[in-house]
Amino acid sequence: MTWVDEHQFGESFEDLRGNPSGAEALTRELAAEVGPNHPLHGQAWTIVARALPQDEVVVTTDSAVYLVHMTWTNKQEEAPYPRALAFQSAAEFEDAIQYRY
Repeated sequence: MTWVDEHQFGESFEDLRGNPSGAEALTRELAAEVGPNHPLHGQAWTIVARALPQDEVVVTTDSAVYLVHMTWTNKQEEAPYPRALAFQSAAEFEDAIQYRY
């Protein structure tokens, strides 16, 4: 369990935690983009939210929560793409997105 399990996403996000079918296309695309040197490679991960104004998704793993900027190329990217920022707390996440959208 991470901080994101109880986090309330703001209006710039679509919360997908209760809508797995809403995350289905995003999950397929991100799986295609993640290459061997990416922080998500080889990990079990779940998309829990989508940033509405950008091509970014919030992804959880056992160890961290990431904000990932997808490339929508439908092919494996070379690191550091798709760009992924890790967050250890809700405060850190909120601080990073404060002026992002």
